[in-house]
Amino acid sequence: MAKRSYRSADQWRAIVRAQASSGLSAQAYCEANELGYASFINWRRRLAGSNEDQEPASAASFIELTPSAGVLPEPAFLSPGESNSGASSFTIELSLGHGIELRILRAG
Repeated sequence: MAKRSYRSADQWRAIVRAQASSGLSAQAYCEANELGYASFINWRRRLAGSNEDQEPASAASFIELTPSAGVLPEPAFLSPGESNSGASSFTIELSLGHGIELRILRAG
């Protein structure tokens, strides 16, 4: 059985920041750095609830995402109940920070 490591709140704060800037999911970051995933999630929640060391909220802004030419097929607009069996599949992944990720999948 592996020896447990006890970390301070400051150490966990640095770990949470490092994961957020790593581009890895929380689970992948924990596996790569031999961290307990459940402990990481608990500390991330705990630290998110504190006002200490948080960046000030900025005004919401809109970012338009447009595909490069030839990357995605022309959009197909379907009415509810219609299917487009010839459509290709794609995955869109967006990391929103603080471990929040949005995935949109379309099976072809």
